Amino acid sequence: MKKGKGWPAALLACLLLSGCQGGGTAATETTTPSEATMQAQTQQAALNADTSGMDLTFSARDLDVGYEETTACFIQFSDQDILIEGEGASEAEGVLTITAEGTYVLSGSLNEGRVIVNAGENDKVQLVLNGVSIQSADYAALTIEQADKVFITLSEDTQNIIGDSASYTLASEEDNVDAAIFSRADLTINGSGRLQVTGNYQHGIVSKDDLVITGGELTVQAEGDALCGKDCVKISGGKLTLEAGGEGIQSDNAEQADRGFIYIAGGEITITAGADGIEAETLLKVEGGTLDITSGGGTSGGQGTAAFAGEDAESSSAKGLKAGALLQISGGVIQVDALDDALHTDGEMAITGGELTLSSDDDGIHADDSVTIAGGTLTITQSYEGIEGANVTISGGVISVSADDDGINSAGGSDTGSENRPGRDGFISGEAYDIRISGGEITVRAQGDGIDANGGFYLEGGTVWIHGPTGGGNGALDYAGTGQVTGGLLVASGSAAMALGFDDSSTQCSILYDFSQEHQAGDVIALTDNSGVTVVSFTPEKAYASVVITSPDLVQGEEYTLESGGETQNLTLTERVTSNHTGMGDFGRRGGRHTPGG
Repeated sequence: MKKGKGWPAALLACLLLSGCQGGGTAATETTTPSEATMQAQTQQAALNADTSGMDLTFSARDLDVGYEETTACFIQFSDQDILIEGEGASEAEGVLTITAEGTYVLSGSLNEGRVIVNAGENDKVQLVLNGVSIQSADYAALTIEQADKVFITLSEDTQNIIGDSASYTLASEEDNVDAAIFSRADLTINGSGRLQVTGNYQHGIVSKDDLVITGGELTVQAEGDALCGKDCVKISGGKLTLEAGGEGIQSDNAEQADRGFIYIAGGEITITAGADGIEAETLLKVEGGTLDITSGGGTSGGQGTAAFAGEDAESSSAKGLKAGALLQISGGVIQVDALDDALHTDGEMAITGGELTLSSDDDGIHADDSVTIAGGTLTITQSYEGIEGANVTISGGVISVSADDDGINSAGGSDTGSENRPGRDGFISGEAYDIRISGGEITVRAQGDGIDANGGFYLEGGTVWIHGPTGGGNGALDYAGTGQVTGGLLVASGSAAMALGFDDSSTQCSILYDFSQEHQAGDVIALTDNSGVTVVSFTPEKAYASVVITSPDLVQGEEYTLESGGETQNLTLTERVTSNHTGMGDFGRRGGRHTPGG
């Protein structure tokens, strides 16, 4: 009879941003490339990913947890004794070997033994864990040497345990087995039972092909990485608790452009990792599920930033989510507490949905190439720099950024402003390092520049609130090229010395105003028109001496009243750019038009 519950086929399709094409060169063992050369090689390789060939689906068999009892082989373990009822398996000296396609139901306890799957290269093997404990004395507890695909099904209401030893007796120098569960074939874990895996030697679960998880309650503790799928890791369901001395989840195929990806469509995933929480060599895509990630001990956790100081600073990595070519987030609830960047990609990043809460001792978001945000809720509670990329484009979403340095930054130099920071990020070279905002609701709290564009800053829409710096070495706005506003609402308060407003290329009116004295946090800035109607009201959270205001409601030629902390100034917008700024912001060349009392 059919046992268990069958699942219908599911096709999880997605739209991908197209990857760039390019070629990379690798350094020989006898050559020590410069830092710049190594960075260029890494970036070029990252952009070589071909996302169009990646299989972001789950098969019906991945989801099906049923099996035929009448044809299954039942295996009962008792210490080192193995009782086999059925065909396709044999035992010798505490080792169970499976050599044929079929379903094998495992139960009982096997101490100082192990299980080997060595079937035909076209065979599909289902291992049903039905309350089993397998502990190996000197090797992997479960080794899949050959098969087309192996399914580990966790029976409902069962507790299953698999663990290896702290040292292995390897058969030869070519033996690369290094995990409690090690597979050279595609591996799927499904079902609704529980599985505890302990990787005492190195890793928890390793597949040299695909690793797919669609269900079950999985707990992995590993000295090295918790989950590794060389070609890919795909997760659609289940509850995963991963504790790793290395990385939580990894896919590291760098030889094939359409491999080395990680796709998360669902599930409840909790990761505590000494290194990166999740790392994909090419694409990392999160479409759903709940992720709670702590990497490197978290913000100032473990040994803190001191662990990254000195010679190992550039080789260490404790990022939350990390992608080699493309990081896409379109859904899910994601919480990251990272010593290094919370979200990082050596290529492009696109956020179109999801609920993200990020905390980092380095950058909240970093992309060597472009950052695009079109939707979702993004809260960066702690960071050195909040959002940075070679260029940054925001067209939607609700965004809140708190940063010790710049809030939003495009191509901010070599990103080594603090010696104690873990990251040594760079940027892919290009002609434009722009920040462009056309939508969304954005709040920035920055000790450095609120918005810092090493190219142009273009405000085309959206709502932007900036609680800028109090020190004179930074400004609420900073840009190296064009500073243009054609739409949207922005209020940016901060220090006055380096204050910068919009330039004459703008089509929407703006005001840059330096107050006669510094005002305190909580002193409301209010701008009203000549009818007494409030155009904008803003309550800075820090002391300030200057403000930039632009709104579609501002009309050239009209009179307005600006009030703050008991100070009142009448302004007439005789031109699109109105300012009383006389400081040395950008050598004074964007102070705007000086207009005295109206």
